[in-house]
Amino acid sequence: MSAAAGVSKWVAISATIAAAITSVVGGIVLRRKWRRMESKVRELERAMVSLLEKGTAERKGRIRAQQ
Repeated sequence: MSAAAGVSKWVAISATIAAAITSVVGGIVLRRKWRRMESKVRELERAMVSLLEKGTAERKGRIRAQQ
């Protein structure tokens, strides 16, 4: 019976280690994905600011042309 208990103990330890490694790898993957998403959001924000400035400049030009 002690051999079975020893094997059971190693199975439990192996499962715990596997779960820990999976958690770490998952965290790394999620962190990378988060950074990519943040980068895309920053890029979109810059594009929106640029478009707003362009629209404002065009509007001012039309107003000047009307005056």
